[in-house]
Amino acid sequence: MATGRLEPSKAGGSLRVRRRAAESQVDIPHLLEQSARTAKVRYSNYPAKLASVNLPTRPAQVSGAEMAVFSAARLARILDRAAGELGLAHYRFLALVAGGDERASRLAERLALGKPAVSAAVGALVAQGLLTREDVADDQRAIRLRLTEEGRAVFARTQAAMAARLEGLVCITDDPVATMNALVALGAAIDRDLAERQARGAGR
Repeated sequence: MATGRLEPSKAGGSLRVRRRAAESQVDIPHLLEQSARTAKVRYSNYPAKLASVNLPTRPAQVSGAEMAVFSAARLARILDRAAGELGLAHYRFLALVAGGDERASRLAERLALGKPAVSAAVGALVAQGLLTREDVADDQRAIRLRLTEEGRAVFARTQAAMAARLEGLVCITDDPVATMNALVALGAAIDRDLAERQARGAGR
C-alpha cells in the first residue's frame, strides 16, 4: 500500500512530498497543493519541532466514525501534553468546579467516574493547593469544592495553552469555522446524552 509522507524541508520551512512505494496511487499534485497551503500557516504557539505529518490512507472497510474515534483519541493526547503538569484529567475537574459544579457527587456524574476515582483526584488537587473542600451544612454526606486563587490561575493558564494548541490544529483544516463549531456542538451533544442516560436510570 502506498504511503505519502510530508516532511519539513531544511530550506525555507516548506513541505515536500516523498513517495515511498514503487507503484503509488497517492494524488501527488493534490498533496503538493495542500502542502503549499499548509506551509503558509504560521503560529507563534505552534510547536517548532514537528518532525513529520503522516497521511494515513483510509481502508475501504473503515467507517467515518472509526476514523473520527481515532482522531479524537489522538486529539486527547495532544491536549493532555498541552495541559502541562496539570494534565487533561485534572483540568476537567477544575473546569467543572469553575463552571459551578461544586459538589463532588456532581463531578462524578458529569465525568462518569466512580466515587473512588473522584476522591483520589480531588485529594490530589487539594494537596496541590488548587482546590479546597468543605462540608455542606445541610448534607453531612456532601462535600463542596472551590478553586483556590492558585487553582484559578493554573486553570486559566492551562485552558489558554490548550485552546491555542487546538486553534493551531483547527486552522489548518479545510473549514476551520465549521470544524470548531462541530467540536462545540459535540460537547453539547455529550451533555444531552448524559442527561438522557441519567433520566433513564432514575426512572428504573
